[in-house]
Amino acid sequence: MDKFLTIELDDIESVPKVTYKGEDITGRIKISFDWESGNETGNSKLNFKINHLMDGHGITTIKHEDISSRNDIHHIKPIDKVKW
Repeated sequence: MDKFLTIELDDIESVPKVTYKGEDITGRIKISFDWESGNETGNSKLNFKINHLMDGHGITTIKHEDISSRNDIHHIKPIDKVKW
């Protein structure tokens, strides 16, 4: 089974290697990753956004946004690929 998302750095100045659902993501432009540990209920928060160039498609974005309210109700936008 492939890992969902991996982001690897060889050193502080290297271009991150990104694999999403087993697919190597090439043409990386910008990568944002934010994770917060869960509270006493165990709910954690994950947000990521990967902008990359795809041949014939221009700039494409893979993203996941987890928006939490103060009462721990989570509204999750589905992971998707969108074309700019």
